[in-house]
Amino acid sequence: MKAKVIRLFSLATPLLLLLVACSSPIQPGNGEDNGGSYPPPSQDLVIDLSPPRLFIPQGMSQSPILYVIPKNGNTGALRLLLDGAPEGTRVSPDTITITEPFSRQIKVTVSSSAALGTYEMRLRGTLNSLEAYVELHLTVPPFLREGRLFVFYAPGYESDAELFLTWTREVLGKLATFFPDVLTAVPGNINVLLYPLNSGVDFGRAFADPLQNSINFLTPSMGQTRGQDATWYQGNIAHEYFHILYSYYRKSAGGHSYQNSPSWFKEGVGEYAKYLVLGEETFDRIYGQRYGVYIPTLLQRPLEDVDPYAGGSWALRFLHIRYGAQGIRDILKSPAPSFWEAVSSVTGLTQEMFYGEFRAWLQAQLG
Repeated sequence: MKAKVIRLFSLATPLLLLLVACSSPIQPGNGEDNGGSYPPPSQDLVIDLSPPRLFIPQGMSQSPILYVIPKNGNTGALRLLLDGAPEGTRVSPDTITITEPFSRQIKVTVSSSAALGTYEMRLRGTLNSLEAYVELHLTVPPFLREGRLFVFYAPGYESDAELFLTWTREVLGKLATFFPDVLTAVPGNINVLLYPLNSGVDFGRAFADPLQNSINFLTPSMGQTRGQDATWYQGNIAHEYFHILYSYYRKSAGGHSYQNSPSWFKEGVGEYAKYLVLGEETFDRIYGQRYGVYIPTLLQRPLEDVDPYAGGSWALRFLHIRYGAQGIRDILKSPAPSFWEAVSSVTGLTQEMFYGEFRAWLQAQLG
C-alpha cells in the first residue's frame, strides 16, 4: 500500500498537538487459543496492556499502559518482546525490574520503513522461567501528504483525511492573520492522527503531542455521532496546534520552559486560538455560558484554582483586549526566566497588579 500525495493547497505558505488517555485494562487472556506455537501463559505471571489496539504511523510511537501482576513472590527482571510486529518495531524499556504488582507506560515505536497495514501481535513477557503474553492489534496507517503536513487515517476513511486537510488549511490561514509565523516557527513534519472509534483512546477531547509534532482526533465521520461537527473540529485544530506552536516559541526564546508555564495559560492560549478562528460571536455562542459560570470564582480565587480552559479563556480575552495579538505574541516569545516576568515585561503589571485589573475587567462582564 502506498501513500497518496495530493495537492489541495500550496505550501508557499508552509503548512501546517498532550497525553493519551487510556481505557480501563482488558481482562487477561486465558491462553486457550495459542495456535500451537505458544505455551499457555503462567498462572504465576499476568501482564496486560491498555489500550490493546495501537494506531502508530511510520516513525512514530504510542505509549500504552503495561500492567504486571507477579504471583507467589516472583521478582526480578521482566523482559518484553513483540511477536508478529512489522520489522523494526520496538518496545521500550525492554527490561523492567519487578518487585511487586505495578502499572506504567511503555513506548511502542514503529520503524519509518515499516509496511503499512494491520498486524495481530503479542507482547510477551518473561520473568525468570515464567512467561505471559497479551494479544495486540497494531495499525500502521496510510496517509495523505501536503508538503510538511501528514494526515494519517484509519483504512477506509480517506475522505475524512481529505476533509481534514481542507479544515486545516482554513484554520491556519486565519491564524496566520494574527501570528504570521504560525507555520514557519514549527520545524519538521506536522502530523495529524485520525483515530477510529475502536482505537481504545479516550476521545472526550482532542489532544496534542508536541514531542511528535502531532495533533490527534477521532476521525470526523465517527466524531459526528458524538456531536463533533465542523465547527468543533476547526476550533480544536487551532487549540491543539497552538500547544505545538507555543512549545516551539519557548524553545526558541530560552528562559522559562513550556512545561513550567501555568496550565491555565497553556490551555488559555489554545482557547484564544480557537476564539480567533471561530470569531467572537460563534465562540461566545458555544462557550460563553459554559465559561461564564466561572467568573464569580475567578473574582475570588487565583486562576490555578479554576478549570484551566475557562479561566485561561477569560485571561487571554482580557490580554487580547488590552494588549492585542501582538502583546500576546510578545509574552509567548519572551526570554524572561519566569512566566510572570514575561507577563510583566510586556504589560508592565506585576502578578498582583494583573489580578487587580483582570478582576475589574471580569466584574464589568457581569454587567
